Amino acid sequence: MALNINNQTLTNIEQLLLALRTMPMKDFCAKVNDEMARKAEDRIQNRPKQMGVTPGTKGESSTGNVPTAGRSFYKRDVGSFYMPSSRSKNQMVRQTGVSSHLQTSWRRVSDANGGRVEVRSFNVEYAGFVQGGKDDDPVQSSVMQRRGWETTDKVGEAIQKTMASKLAKMMVLEMQGHILKYGITATGTV
Repeated sequence: MALNINNQTLTNIEQLLLALRTMPMKDFCAKVNDEMARKAEDRIQNRPKQMGVTPGTKGESSTGNVPTAGRSFYKRDVGSFYMPSSRSKNQMVRQTGVSSHLQTSWRRVSDANGGRVEVRSFNVEYAGFVQGGKDDDPVQSSVMQRRGWETTDKVGEAIQKTMASKLAKMMVLEMQGHILKYGITATGTV
């Protein structure tokens, strides 16, 4: 059977319809979910550059990651410290145990059928204060926002924007591969 659309003749319509009816859409959707979650997991692990003070603060009220006499500061991947005013930089005092490693705490989690995938932080109690979105508890603090940390909401929005064109390309490739099994070739770009 042949079909003519806009002066283009399509043949093997029965095979095309069969191919489309048998297309494994659930598997395709699972691939898309996995790809989006992988991108989100990679992006949420990005850290802003270390800074001496939080933008918008005055003086030494927030020393960030720089040892300052008489102030607490945080060494990434190590933990928090206090620098007494009477000691040198080599004599800082550790305040807590070790870093919780927020950057590497993010994991992809999906529901039983793979229909919903989330990226969550595990075993880092302060994750929400640093990167929490509007529906998270706790939400991101204004200090962490000013320091440049992306929230989970911002990461999700960015992934959705970039995934639209990627999704179209994935769909074309998936369909081309599937209908080829039925002896139908297709060419095209997105």
